[in-house]
Amino acid sequence: MKITLVSAPAAGLSADALAIPVATGQRLGPAAQELDRAMGGVLGEMVANAVGTFERRSRQTGKNPEHMSQMKSDMAGAAAVLSAIDVIASRKLPLDVMAVVAAAENMPGPPAQRPGDVIVSADGKTVEVVNTDAEGRLVLADALTHALRNRATHLMDLATLTGSATIAVGHAASASVSNDDAFWTLVEQASREAGDRVWRLPIYADYRILLRSQIADLRNAEYGEAGTIMGGMFIAEFAGAKPWAHIDIAAAAWNTNLELTTVLRGPSGAGTRLCIELAELMAGVER
Repeated sequence: MKITLVSAPAAGLSADALAIPVATGQRLGPAAQELDRAMGGVLGEMVANAVGTFERRSRQTGKNPEHMSQMKSDMAGAAAVLSAIDVIASRKLPLDVMAVVAAAENMPGPPAQRPGDVIVSADGKTVEVVNTDAEGRLVLADALTHALRNRATHLMDLATLTGSATIAVGHAASASVSNDDAFWTLVEQASREAGDRVWRLPIYADYRILLRSQIADLRNAEYGEAGTIMGGMFIAEFAGAKPWAHIDIAAAAWNTNLELTTVLRGPSGAGTRLCIELAELMAGVER
């Protein structure tokens, strides 16, 4: 298995690409750092608190500080993909499989993205940032573009994309959407054989109008309804008309419901077995 770490410039992403603003919230500038040292670190603490307040209030994340330790589950999609490609490579399947992990740390800070920003995706579409907590779909959009530029013929993305997935299907399955019935048939078969549940939600053409922005091609959040479907439909805009499936593992990746004792508590590895089984089906491997 060959793993290549590709920087944003090397991947052909400009400074305006969607993945870049997500990762740019950092630290005080040089002059401010010098002043901060003179103030014994007080300035840095003030800025951190102020930005944190801005982030919480403007993003309207609603995240309980007591649950922030579980935010590491936001990397569950990347973990599932990395685990799956490791197994797929070890089995030497007669299939060219590409794993793309778009890694970005969404942090508050002076250069971080802000509500109202308009940024340009790697494929040229403009996106209005309505909610900076809906950053995962921005990164995924550029990841799909990277895969397409490297001649991907079928696409499947895994992401802890929406809290709405918990409302839609709960922790017992992953909410999903797809633009291709034939490809979805394979995904659904892989899901059954792997015991890694997915449930397809509809993509109604009526909903596409909700993606519109008055100042950009698309907006990244606050559609008013069908949150999980709309998150998937946003990503579909970057699938390049290739067969594609979106697996929202936000609920399935980590069961936090103490009363749901029939589903594995904590991290579950949702999506990993699905990817492996799908690769084997597409490779035509006899089992």
